[in-house]
Amino acid sequence: MEGLNEKVVEIDARARSNTKRLDKVEERLDKQDELIKGMGALSVKVSTVERDVTEIKGDVKELANKPGKRWDNLVNTVVGIIVGALLALAFSQMGI
Repeated sequence: MEGLNEKVVEIDARARSNTKRLDKVEERLDKQDELIKGMGALSVKVSTVERDVTEIKGDVKELANKPGKRWDNLVNTVVGIIVGALLALAFSQMGI
C-alpha cells in the first residue's frame, strides 16, 4: 500500500508539473496569435505604403520630365519660327 501512495504522490507531482508547462504553452500560443494578427495588419499597411510609393515615384518622374518637355517645346517653337522665316524669305525672293 505504501508503494501505491508513493506512486500517487509521484503522479500528482508530475500532473502539477505538466499543468504548469501546459499553462506556459497556452500563454505562448496566445502571444503567437497576437503576433500573427499584428503581421496581418502590418502586411496591409506595407501594401498601402508600396502603392503610395509607386504613385509618388510616378509623380516624381513626371515632375522631373517637365523641364525637358518645356525645353523641347521651346526648341520646336524656335525651329518652327526659323523655318517659317526661311520659307517666307524664299517665297518673297521668288515673288510669291
